[in-house]
Parts: sequence; C-alpha cells; structure tokens
Amino acid sequence: MLNKFLNSRAGTAFILLAILCLQCNYPSAQNRDREAVLKYLSKLPGNNSGRLISGQFESWGSAVKALDDKENYLNIIHQKTGKWVGLVGAEYHNGQEVNYEKPNQLFEEYWKQGGFCQLYLIMTNPAEPTSNNGGGKCDINLVLNPTNTYNKYFYNELDKVADGLTELQKKGVVVFLNPFAEATANWFWWGGTNPADFIALYQSVHDYLVTKKGLDNLLFIYEPSCTDNLALQYYPGDKYVDIIGFSLFVDHDKELDASNIQNYQQLKKFGKPMGTEKRK
Repeated sequence: MLNKFLNSRAGTAFILLAILCLQCNYPSAQNRDREAVLKYLSKLPGNNSGRLISGQFESWGSAVKALDDKENYLNIIHQKTGKWVGLVGAEYHNGQEVNYEKPNQLFEEYWKQGGFCQLYLIMTNPAEPTSNNGGGKCDINLVLNPTNTYNKYFYNELDKVADGLTELQKKGVVVFLNPFAEATANWFWWGGTNPADFIALYQSVHDYLVTKKGLDNLLFIYEPSCTDNLALQYYPGDKYVDIIGFSLFVDHDKELDASNIQNYQQLKKFGKPMGTEKRK
C-alpha cells in the first residue's frame, strides 16, 4: 500500500526504517554531481518500477557510528534483511556543538558505495542557546539583522556547518540538505512563525551557503509538517527548493494514505521530487 501510494502520486520517498535500495538508471560515478542527482530523482515517478528509495537516520554529531559498526542503524538493517537502504541521514549537532567529522566520514563512505546522503540541521536557538534540540522561541527578524547578537551567533554556527559541507564538496559528495525541518509546526524556534519571516530565513541560509560559501553540492529540502494545512504559506519558492518532503508521525504498523499528508496535492503541483520522513 505504501509503495503504491507514493509512487503513483509523486516520486521519491525517504522513509525511515524502510529497507529497499533502488539502483535502476542511477547516474554513473563520474557524473554524480548535483544536477545529475536531481535529474535522476525527477525521473523516478516515470520508471514504472513500483519501487522507491528508502533511508535511515543514523545519529547526531559525534554519536554517529561507522558503517562497519554493528550498532550502526544501516548496518543493523543490512544484517536483518541483506539489503542496504538507499539513503543515510545524520545531523552535525550534539546539543549546541557542531561536530561534522563522523557524519562526514559516514556520508563519504556511503556515497562511494552508491548511496545518497541527507543532512538535517537543528540550528541552535540564538535567543535560548541552552534550549534542547532547537526548541524555544526566537524573533527571526533579529536573527536576520546584521547588527543584532542573534545574527552573529546564528551565522557563526552556520559557518561551522559550511566547513563540514565544504569538505564533502571537495570529496564530490552531493548532500540533501534539510535546513529547517517541520517548518509549519511550533516546536522548533523557526517553526510556526510569521510565514514571511520563515521564508526570509530559509532564503538567507540558501544564499549564504550557495553564493557566499560557494557550495554547489547541495539539494535543498523544504519539509513542512503534515499535522496542519500551512505548507503552501511557508513555501520558500522554486528557486530555493529542490525537494519537498513531509514529516509524518505514524506507527510503523499503520498504513499510509492521502489523508495523512495535508497539502499533498497542492505541493505536488510544484513539480519537485517528493518524499516522506516517517517517524514512529
């Protein structure tokens, strides 16, 4: 049911805890740049294979385990199924610290083996640096104001993230970057705010990484929550979004249907590769 629903209506799915790796018509090693990967993703809905790309989140920052570690989640799936998932996810942050060494090692290895890599960013709240996991509230206008201390805090941290992404760029690794997960919900400091403020923040981060830092190995994800109908209001624009994803909170033994994803049909019209992040 899940495979049929996703592939008949959109295309690419990145589903936590799934076990299928898709390799058909995959770009060759010497041609796996950003544009080739995006072209590959965009063509998946028309391949009539009835299959999808699945993924698994590994861990955060220094807690990320090497692929050959028996406690690495991708390895656990492989041990149980004999299959490798198509995408690995990780985060650079450990609390307020940016630690990209172990995530990058895992990304580089998985990329060399033919897999995709997705980086989540849970940026520290500049107004409440000790808040847990991006929580609390923050005035985005102050973050974007160059004269405010929030701006300095935020972009100093983003510089560290850019350092990690630059290392991956030098290795030829294309990164699916999810800078502001669940943007329409209110549990992260950037979420549930004035849509215009969120869009300005998203666009600023995109331009900072792509233009100022010169990163050409990023595919940007826009990920609204499925628990509301605000996704269109927060959409940052076609120029800034490469992939649209949805965050789902569904028990692993429950079927997924169209009623679980609000705004699905409207966002589908943008013509972007689409996927879901399923959380138990």
